[in-house]
Amino acid sequence: MPEPTIFVQCRSQTQEEPKAFGGGNELKQKNKIAKLERMVGKKKVEVTLLENFSGES
Repeated sequence: MPEPTIFVQCRSQTQEEPKAFGGGNELKQKNKIAKLERMVGKKKVEVTLLENFSGES
């Protein structure tokens, strides 16, 4: 069985450089989704404000 230090090194490397183990794309996608969700939320607020000012419901 490998020494525990090897596991510790792999875990720390994965946390520091997720791309090295294939996790970089997933993180980028999650960040992009979060950004797009924030943009949609802002647009909803804008639409609501415009509806209120124009008298529509």
